[in-house]
Amino acid sequence: MQIDLATLELERAVRQEDHAAVLQQIDRMRDLSASAGEGEILFFEAEAALALIDFDRAEAALIRFAATVGRGSELYPAALELILDIPRLRDEQAARVAAEAEAERRRQAALEREQARLAAARAAQRRDAVLAARRAEERRVLASRETVRTVRFILHGRYSGNLYALPPVTTLQEPLTNQERDWVSRLLGQREQRYIDAAALQRILSPPFRPARYGVPTGAGVEVHGDWVSSRISNGHCRIETQARSFPEGSQYVHPRMFFDLGPSIADGSLVFALLTPVQFRGDRPISVRVDDTSFPAVLHDNGNVTPAQGSDWSAVTRSIRAGQQIEISGTDRYTDSAVRIGFSAIGFTRAFLHMAAACNRSDQTARYLGDGSAPAIGTTTLPRTGALREGPPTLLPDTCLLVVAARRSMEEVNSYIRGMQARDRQNARAFGSPNGWIAIAIGTLTRSTALDEVARMVRSGRVPDDAYCTLGAHFLREFSVPR
Repeated sequence: MQIDLATLELERAVRQEDHAAVLQQIDRMRDLSASAGEGEILFFEAEAALALIDFDRAEAALIRFAATVGRGSELYPAALELILDIPRLRDEQAARVAAEAEAERRRQAALEREQARLAAARAAQRRDAVLAARRAEERRVLASRETVRTVRFILHGRYSGNLYALPPVTTLQEPLTNQERDWVSRLLGQREQRYIDAAALQRILSPPFRPARYGVPTGAGVEVHGDWVSSRISNGHCRIETQARSFPEGSQYVHPRMFFDLGPSIADGSLVFALLTPVQFRGDRPISVRVDDTSFPAVLHDNGNVTPAQGSDWSAVTRSIRAGQQIEISGTDRYTDSAVRIGFSAIGFTRAFLHMAAACNRSDQTARYLGDGSAPAIGTTTLPRTGALREGPPTLLPDTCLLVVAARRSMEEVNSYIRGMQARDRQNARAFGSPNGWIAIAIGTLTRSTALDEVARMVRSGRVPDDAYCTLGAHFLREFSVPR
């Protein structure tokens, strides 16, 4: 009975083309009886196995069918055809499997590529976010042009290999060059740290920046006269020079200097003027030279130095320096666009110039550039005579100079300014007429050797304005009476 039921289930599965059920019922029948599942059932077994791509079972069933049933079954021809088709079906299946495997491999590769792309995009987003944060932090800590300038000066001073080559100009949007960012990484010892945060800035600024200095000439033929040095550079080539005495702290990459040259290659016996070198001023902004209370227009020359303006009387500058005490070069800083004043001392200039002229056998140039000793004629004198105490320059004690704090056009303005002074300064106030028509206001005298430092200290304390200076007053024409 169990065999009959299995046979019935087998027939139903064949009609329904339920190939898995066909094979299941055949296996069940063979479990019930070793002789069951033979005859034409073998053909149906082969068809079901082929449908389920079980070529080995199908081939075994067909061979047994052909051997046991043979030509006595009308299914015999179909069985033979299936036997012949099995190798082709195997190849086709293998090709399908290979194609499916290749398609799967490609799908998987595409998936992996997409996953890698998404991962790279996420990593790039993270890097961009980190970079944006670092840039924002750098913009915060480098918010001022002065800080950017100082950082760049430090980096160039440590790593450029050229202490005297000025760094290029940058912007606050891109404050550092790629080379400077490499130096940031090198200084911090972190390859990926190319942007400056607060901690990095603190490390960079320690120790504080100090500008490089040109060496002072030494050896035979060198003489020091006050704050000026005279030297013979080569046969027939002589120079006088001085180093800046004052400038805003941290504002200059190289300590500024001033020099004048005389030599055989200089046409028509003229001086080479370098009123300021190296120059951090913008050439497209006004530059001026002031000797005490007398100003001269200047320019940034093609040779990179500051010189008097073309068409002006260059010798008027040197004659004023001879009679003056303090020289100031002012302009606009190329890195910060802020006004900068650089102060030099005139003490010793005349003696240094005379030594230079004698050393190069060019004494004929002293009259041209130093004059005959009288005050230089600059501008048109329109000074009042009412209220004059005495004519001529003031008489000062040796090694002293007048501390000038202001200049006004009229005595009314002078008297008003003096009445607004503190009592201690008002008691010492004096007024002197200059060749340019202005009236200088002084508040006493200082020792010449320490005058520049003392003026700087008084400027910092707020007692005197930042354009105060000390002068011998040799060019003053008369002194006026002032209120006490």
